[in-house]
Amino acid sequence: RSQRAREQKREVFVELLSGISGLHAASQGKSNGLEVRAIIAGARCKIALFASPQTVAAVGALFDYPDLSKGEGQKAMVKAIRQMRLDVGLNEMPSDDEILKIVFGSGAIK
Repeated sequence: RSQRAREQKREVFVELLSGISGLHAASQGKSNGLEVRAIIAGARCKIALFASPQTVAAVGALFDYPDLSKGEGQKAMVKAIRQMRLDVGLNEMPSDDEILKIVFGSGAIK
């Protein structure tokens, strides 16, 4: 049961992060913004139901920032990703710079 629950969490965390990435494409007219928002809404509901309280709080905080690619938004994204990793049993953590580089293509908080 525990392994299955972790796998389900992994899937929904990837769904959320993919959806957030899709928002950027939608803002440039490269994808359907309504569809992307529906994916994010579904992922948020699943996270509210199945993730740890710490992950729910960290993911919820993401939506306090209109731009996750700058400053405090980037910090919130790093915090949420770290918490998601813990929630699925990945205790070894990459550095903030490594997370930023893979997510945003840069290693410095802007």
